[in-house]
This record gives sequence, structure tokens and C-alpha cells, in this order.
Amino acid sequence: MSCPASLPNPIFAYLPGLKLAAPSQPHPSTFFDPPSVGSTAHPHTVLTPICDHAQKFIHALLPPWGEHHVLRTFAFGLAVAEHAGWTTSPQSEELGWSRELWFLTAILHDIGWDAQDNLKSRLSFEIYGGVKAREMLMGWGASQEVADEVCEAIVRHTDGGATTGSLRLMTALTQVI
Repeated sequence: MSCPASLPNPIFAYLPGLKLAAPSQPHPSTFFDPPSVGSTAHPHTVLTPICDHAQKFIHALLPPWGEHHVLRTFAFGLAVAEHAGWTTSPQSEELGWSRELWFLTAILHDIGWDAQDNLKSRLSFEIYGGVKAREMLMGWGASQEVADEVCEAIVRHTDGGATTGSLRLMTALTQVI
């Protein structure tokens, strides 16, 4: 996998230029339907071993409302990416689209935040979370490229006010959602 293409920054100024029509009719979402009998995974998540590790980690780390937040981030980001055509267009590979990569980015994006307000580092929660996610992903067998992409998206997920440079797709999605 080569280095993905970038989207212009700020992403909020770029999106209206896509001139996408609103969906003609809303489609019901089944993202939060209960899992099938005997399964602990949500039915529409990516079930790779690395995603399974991440989902179990988040379940143990975050309170229920925090876990729901990261799962909503995945669902909303997936909806935005699909509507923008980033998941199926000829440029989707060039942009670096991967459902697994988006799942890992979304579900791990707040691991530096602690509901108990116990500071684990003097780093900001975004930087600490990005570094921690990278370490865990590498430990779970992810490639350096995947770990780096997730790390950057987490570190930059709250800098939506930046107005220069460019963004990779995973970073852009975390800033939009």
C-alpha cells in the first residue's frame, strides 16, 4: 500500500465543494441492532483479529457512554465516507480507504481520555492516545503503516481549526465527525 493521497485542509471548507445531493430517501440504520445470539460484537463492525482486540480493549476501558461515542463515530464516519463516494470511487484506494482502518481509527480515537480524570501523562489526551494506540496496534500485529495512520488521525482529531496543509482521509473523517 503506497502513501495515500491527501484531502485539502480545512476539510470543512472542502466538503461543500463536493456538491453532493442529499439522499433521496433515508435508509434505516441497523448499526446498533443487538448482536446475534452468542456474539459479543456489534453486527456491522469489522471482525478482524486486530479489530476484535481494539473492541475488547475499548469495552474494558471506557464507560458505556464513551464506548457508544466511539461506535457512533465509526457509524457516522462510515455514512459520510459512503455518501461522499470515498469508499467506492476509483480514488478510494488512492485516498487510503479501508473499513478496517476507519474502524480502528474511530474506536481508538479517545483512548487518551480518562473518565476518572487520572492523568497518565503530561501529554495532551490526543497525543497520548495516538502514541498509545500506535503501540497497541503494533503489539496486536498491525503494520507500521496502519499504526502510523491511526496515530496521526488520533493526534490531529481535534485540530479542525487548522487551515493549512493537507489531511489524509482517516484524519479528515475524525475531524468531520
